[in-house]
Amino acid sequence: MGFRDNLKSDGLIAESNIHSENASRVIELLSGSYATIGLLTNFVLNVFVLLVLCLQMSSSTLLDHWPSKIISLVETKIQLT
Repeated sequence: MGFRDNLKSDGLIAESNIHSENASRVIELLSGSYATIGLLTNFVLNVFVLLVLCLQMSSSTLLDHWPSKIISLVETKIQLT
């Protein structure tokens, strides 16, 4: 029995749509699941780590190469004029 069949047997969905009054029941069922809470926590932690790594990489790259990039940009602008 699939996920959709389970929702149909619980009366949460009809043939093709989800009843809006049952949306809170679906959220209640999902929030009651330890697996869902664990997956959401893992997702938030992964996004946080990815954000920290991206910020660290971009700041170190900008700080290390900032003077040389500015000089090359100025030289390019001077040569164009």
